[in-house]
Amino acid sequence: GGSVLEGINEAVFGEHSADLIFSTFHEGHAGSLTVQSTFDRLGYAVNRFHKTKLWVLRFDRALVPRQPLASARVCEVARKDNRLVDAGSPGVDLIRIDTLQRSIDESHAMSFALEAGFLDAYLARPSTATAGAYWFDFDNAWCWITYTLNHLLYNDDAIGVSLQIQTLHAPKCRESQIEAALREIARRAHAADHLAVLAMDQCGLSPALLTRLGFRADDDLYFAVRSEEHTSELQSQFRISYAVFCLKKK
Repeated sequence: GGSVLEGINEAVFGEHSADLIFSTFHEGHAGSLTVQSTFDRLGYAVNRFHKTKLWVLRFDRALVPRQPLASARVCEVARKDNRLVDAGSPGVDLIRIDTLQRSIDESHAMSFALEAGFLDAYLARPSTATAGAYWFDFDNAWCWITYTLNHLLYNDDAIGVSLQIQTLHAPKCRESQIEAALREIARRAHAADHLAVLAMDQCGLSPALLTRLGFRADDDLYFAVRSEEHTSELQSQFRISYAVFCLKKK
């Protein structure tokens, strides 16, 4: 375990010149305790700065809408130069990337920048089958949702795919519109024979909304951050920053 973590450090901090590593610890997995004990033994200061429920919508336990969403134009998103465009109709512009960045900055005290690494991961075309994004254009508002596809294994056997919502930005949407967008994502995931949709509260989704959609709280996850330095100063600063983020989120 120690050798693996040393290799991660060399790749992330050395080769990629990163400042921070973000990760999640799944409390229900025995491996989380092993990883944490290895961190402690090596002296890495790891700050578990936020705890969330893992919300799961399992298609074998919930009813899924059959009809497509009619109250909004829905499209998969691609990147073209400095714009986000409809992946199915590349000539149709959705929003300039700098405009989207300003909207995110106005809504959150802290966020990831829309730089090449992020955009290439979620907006690559042809699709990498591991991530993507949807755009929902309502009459008076829009909603942008990114997701990853988790390919599930049992031992070495593939058992299916789950769709995990990663970010949700809907600055002027009503909760009913966000609910409609999530229902449409669930419908599309079910139509693609995925097993489930996963969500966490970093998306700003309320437990009441998720419960109405059929999600159930499965287990606890911890968001963690660490730096190359084996000190706790950065961790305490990040805890304060995250608290400010939570307070300022509009």
